[in-house]
Amino acid sequence: MSVPASPSSILSRPISHSPSSPPSFSLTSPFQSPPPSLSLTPHTSKRATRNLALRRFYGLDSATASSTSNGTSPSIPAIPGIDSEDFYASKFVDDFLARASLHELIRTENDLIAEIKTIDGERKALVYDNYSKLIAATDTIQRMRSNLKPLDPETSLLIPTLDNITSLCIALGKKLKQELVFQREHSPEFVLDDAYKHIKTVQWAIDGPLHIQSLVKQERYDQARKEYDKLITNTLDWNAKDITKLRADAKKAIDGIPS
Repeated sequence: MSVPASPSSILSRPISHSPSSPPSFSLTSPFQSPPPSLSLTPHTSKRATRNLALRRFYGLDSATASSTSNGTSPSIPAIPGIDSEDFYASKFVDDFLARASLHELIRTENDLIAEIKTIDGERKALVYDNYSKLIAATDTIQRMRSNLKPLDPETSLLIPTLDNITSLCIALGKKLKQELVFQREHSPEFVLDDAYKHIKTVQWAIDGPLHIQSLVKQERYDQARKEYDKLITNTLDWNAKDITKLRADAKKAIDGIPS
């Protein structure tokens, strides 16, 4: 918004005297009102749009409305549509200069200067606050990077150590497995279990000829031949004195199969 002329410029203007009337100040405005058909320049339109966006972003519209309702600047009149494209600053100043007294003009100028300084201070505070946040974020990122850099060589040194630990664990696992197998094979439980299996095999061999003879009587000749072959194969390494008679009885039983 354009600031009205200073009091010094207003006081320096010529004063007209009339014999029949007291002296009065001539408040002729130096601004020329634009014709009604004249439209805003692109620069003015862009500036108004930018100002409106800034006011909305920083919440200055609500702050200005609250300060006006609280009577902070009673001498500054409400300006409807100041951010619209149809608002002409020069026309508004001309109208205000035409209807305001000298005292009102001086008071309005002082209020405008105070308001401009306040808005400028708020703008600088916002810029400083955003800059401080940016600096803090940059420092945080740099600190994170500096904390991560020493971890890189330490992490790379841990890789071969972890590989060695893995290899050692695999070797220990194999060794423990061998030790467990050895202990199991030489444990009393394993010896007794192996002896029990051997006794069952001997008992099966002793009952072999009778089992083969029973299969032949049932005419299950194929099963009888399989049992005979299994008996001969499992007793090849036996050196007992009765093994020959056992094989002979099995041969006699298998010979009962009709040709």
